[in-house]
Amino acid sequence: MPILNSENIKAEFLKITKLSESEFSLQNIIDNAQRYVETRIVPDTLSSEEAACCEYAACAHAVYDYTLQNLLSEKIIVTQLGKATSNYRENSVIQAAFAFRKSVFDSMKDLIRDDSFIFYAMEG
Repeated sequence: MPILNSENIKAEFLKITKLSESEFSLQNIIDNAQRYVETRIVPDTLSSEEAACCEYAACAHAVYDYTLQNLLSEKIIVTQLGKATSNYRENSVIQAAFAFRKSVFDSMKDLIRDDSFIFYAMEG
């Protein structure tokens, strides 16, 4: 199984999310995305160009997870009565992150097996 470079994934992630190095505290998201892609890489070996493509796919996956995590933490509100409620008006942000991830994975079907089609069908 080819191993991707975590630092390359992180660098792309920081560019896309516009976070600074000092604000970065999300290594677990990068690591999870890296593992997700590494376990789905089809060829046994990758050229440096193919590895860069797979690292970008891991970045897209990390951006999607980051978007979901951010929206969930920002949208859960505790009322004065102590009830937790949520407000998900930011569906367009989730849909954009999903479309970005899907577009990247679709363009790399020969390199990365994306077996999350069940979620695509249920996405709505």
